[in-house]
Amino acid sequence: MPFDAGTPLRVEETADGGWRLLEGLRYVGKYEPFLVPAGFETDFASVPRLLTWLVPTAGLYTRAAVLHDYLCRKEGFPRNDADGIFRRVLGESGVPTVRRYVMWAAVRVGGSLRGATFLDVLGIVLLFLLIIPVALPGTVYILAVLVLLFVVELLVWLALKVAGAVPRAGPVRFWWN
Repeated sequence: MPFDAGTPLRVEETADGGWRLLEGLRYVGKYEPFLVPAGFETDFASVPRLLTWLVPTAGLYTRAAVLHDYLCRKEGFPRNDADGIFRRVLGESGVPTVRRYVMWAAVRVGGSLRGATFLDVLGIVLLFLLIIPVALPGTVYILAVLVLLFVVELLVWLALKVAGAVPRAGPVRFWWN
């Protein structure tokens, strides 16, 4: 992992509910190292309260979120580069693929909406409304196939269980782990 192993993430809570780094956090990137300085304030993962059941504000991705916050506030650092580094660090931190891409998409959309005018937001909403009729049939088809495959897999597992032939396996990693 490209974060310095000898530098644990040490923080203290601030008066406004955020977090302040007690020690610097060093990340060795693909082309250059980054040092998030001690004293830097963050909120970890900026997740809307409505969605914290799906993505809590802290987890495997906490260091990636701190680095992303720092890079987004760093003078002259392009936002799309910060978002790309965030996605890569999520993968290096062991965040499962689906969650990694959901989090990356959220920061891309969130960054696009920062400072957006009413017309910008209206344009995005209209774009989504145009995409939905095109994407919905394929989405429904894929979901139907996935449900069918789940039922087939369940039936096979039940048949093996009854026959006493279910092999022992290690722990199962779900997409939300």
